[in-house]
Amino acid sequence: MHLYSQASLKKVESVLPDEKHDQTFGIKCYQTKNMTELLELSVARRKCCWTKSMTGLLELSVARRKARLDFWN
Repeated sequence: MHLYSQASLKKVESVLPDEKHDQTFGIKCYQTKNMTELLELSVARRKCCWTKSMTGLLELSVARRKARLDFWN
């Protein structure tokens, strides 16, 4: 179930290369009319050469400018 309407979305998409780990990852940021931001992160691997010692770890943080306590109400 989505919390947003597809018609009200503004989409910004970026594809960032990660040459050290030989993969790319894309970030899609959606913004609705009421300024609620949704973030979708996808990882597209160009090569699948993983060993037991290699892990795919991605840390993502979103800093909010103003807290909305009534968001879920």
